[in-house]
Amino acid sequence: MAFCLVIGAFLFQIIEAWRARKPPPIIALWWLIAVLMVGAWLPFARPRYALPVIAPSVILVCSACGQLAGLLRRRKQRDAAHADLQRADL
Repeated sequence: MAFCLVIGAFLFQIIEAWRARKPPPIIALWWLIAVLMVGAWLPFARPRYALPVIAPSVILVCSACGQLAGLLRRRKQRDAAHADLQRADL
């Protein structure tokens, strides 16, 4: 379940960067490299091998949450301004 949350945060970061026509965030790239390197290195699964992935995962999720909160705040402000304009037209 936690891995799905991290994947969702990763995809959100990448899609938002693509929409803004910006390069992907460093945190997203760090996470991707960590997952690929740990996956390539693992001869067999051990929980301690996941340690290099934990730090970028936590930062990635926190960053995505902050970005999502900002996006929702801007949308709410835009909707309020639009409602004010409609009331002014009446």
